Amino acid sequence: MTLCKILVALAVFSGSVFAQSTADHSGFNDVQVNWKTDCAPRGCLMLTQVLRGDAGGAADPKDAREYVGLNVALARKTRQPEYIAFYVDPRATQGQGIFVAFAKARRDGVSWKMALDDDGAIRVPFTSCGKLGCMARIPAGLEVEPSTKKRVDLLNKFLNSDAVLVLYARGKKPYRTMIPLSSFQKDYQHVMAVDLAPAQAPRAP
Repeated sequence: MTLCKILVALAVFSGSVFAQSTADHSGFNDVQVNWKTDCAPRGCLMLTQVLRGDAGGAADPKDAREYVGLNVALARKTRQPEYIAFYVDPRATQGQGIFVAFAKARRDGVSWKMALDDDGAIRVPFTSCGKLGCMARIPAGLEVEPSTKKRVDLLNKFLNSDAVLVLYARGKKPYRTMIPLSSFQKDYQHVMAVDLAPAQAPRAP
């Protein structure tokens, strides 16, 4: 599948499916994506998996390859990302990598529509592929947009967007998944306030 066709698929997806699914912005923000947090001395790992979006046929929830995964690794010392990683179907077209875009809800009369932010879609190459999936790993959560050479802070996008879109190709077919971010934002605030809270200096006796 060509790069141009992938970008068109992403634009059509954001303009049609999102507009239909966000008539009630508050209802969209209440969509729950379950995040798991594992903490260790080095830091905390926030992770989730969601069933991929519709691609002309329903995904099989019993097939682990049909899920899109997200990992956000936060360092205890810096309280910043060590990396952000996306996991998709191992059958994905490896030379294309994935496209990631962020969207916010905007009022359109009495309803809400999702609109891609000004950075548009960011192409991220796969760093590895195996039997379980293909991974696109972004060190420090900072990716350089190839066409503009602009550095994109993905954690900032996660915290200030309503949804992240993940698109990959399998053969000639695009697979598109929307992941609401409100539950990530709530869990992230808890991790920062509790799990990665700065250590308090002991009080003098």
